[in-house]
Amino acid sequence: MKRLSQVCFVLLFFTAQVLWSLHIETIEELPTEDTQKFIRHASTLIEDRDGQLMVCYYHGTFEGTTDQEIYLQTWSPKQKEWSGEGSLAIAAQEKDRWNSDAPVPCWNPALSFSGNNEEIFLFYKAGADTMSWSGMFKKFDREKGNFVYPYDPNGTKSAHHSDDPLGGEMLPAGILGPIKNKPIILKDGTLLCGSSIESFNNWGCWVELLHSDGTWSKSGPVDFPQNLHPLYPDAMYSILQPTVFFMDDSQSKICMLTRSRTSMGDKGPGKDFKLARICQSISEDAGKTWSPIHVIENLPNPNSGIDSVRLHDGRILLAYNNSETDRSPISLALSEDGGKSWAHVLDFDTATYKGESFSYPAVIQTSDQKIHVTYTHLQVTPSGSMYSTIRHAVFCLD
Repeated sequence: MKRLSQVCFVLLFFTAQVLWSLHIETIEELPTEDTQKFIRHASTLIEDRDGQLMVCYYHGTFEGTTDQEIYLQTWSPKQKEWSGEGSLAIAAQEKDRWNSDAPVPCWNPALSFSGNNEEIFLFYKAGADTMSWSGMFKKFDREKGNFVYPYDPNGTKSAHHSDDPLGGEMLPAGILGPIKNKPIILKDGTLLCGSSIESFNNWGCWVELLHSDGTWSKSGPVDFPQNLHPLYPDAMYSILQPTVFFMDDSQSKICMLTRSRTSMGDKGPGKDFKLARICQSISEDAGKTWSPIHVIENLPNPNSGIDSVRLHDGRILLAYNNSETDRSPISLALSEDGGKSWAHVLDFDTATYKGESFSYPAVIQTSDQKIHVTYTHLQVTPSGSMYSTIRHAVFCLD
């Protein structure tokens, strides 16, 4: 394990009522082999009931290649170490089930507890590119130490995959599941998943709900108000990959934050409107309806992934890139009013040379009160080749 930093500084965050202190305990790279060959991206993490950390991400020769699979690495609280890539578990891989049986890329895993908190789910996407994704789903088998096809009692095969043990269950048509970030669980056990679609020249966000009886429903689309929405498909202000959290203890008021893209083109009214900001929508009825999207002016976004977590004390922490244009630095912001207002806290990893970047964070708070963020560390060599690893940062609240 490559440990990059340990107890490097303490940050004191002042508000009118509270002194909030945060310090970095460690920043490390998950152990890998043959680092300068593969792309590792779009990590997701969860703490199981034994205190083990589980991290999934997609891994392939290059983004979109047919060898792109979902990998799993775990951190053991007993051994105090990560599972290595030499014995790394492949959590999921997919094939073209009805045609050539050829490998198909897997994308954007999202880990979640089930609605009753008894099981761990793995959601991911399969398809040649973002416009052809289908949603996929697996369950974690504690005895096997990996994810299995959820509806085969032996966990070894599926009706679609014949003797292939690594494929998942396909979600209903039109349902992609949580598109990047973890769901939240409503009072009745429903999983509320922030989702989105990247169709031709058009992006948009939705909420997909997995109910306790196994059925799905959708709410949305969540979009800009009409006066900011040019009537030109190639000039839309586009949002993607929402993260969702409860704004208060009632669990009926929910906030959605999204990444953004200023425009898909240069036609239509408002073409000079500069977005490059995180956007927000609010639901007052547990996700049934959503307010029009509005822009959070003090949270820049360079068209890159974000994630948030409601902390045990009720405050909201956001991991994002604090830049309008670059995927560096990677940063934290804090809200003390349920997501209505935000203050930048710190930039915790910053590029030191051209071609280096940090992006696509996933953030959780574990049972010991510590905050964990995993994110992509991308490096582009002078020759133009690129590779990436997954970094893991741990923060302590004092």
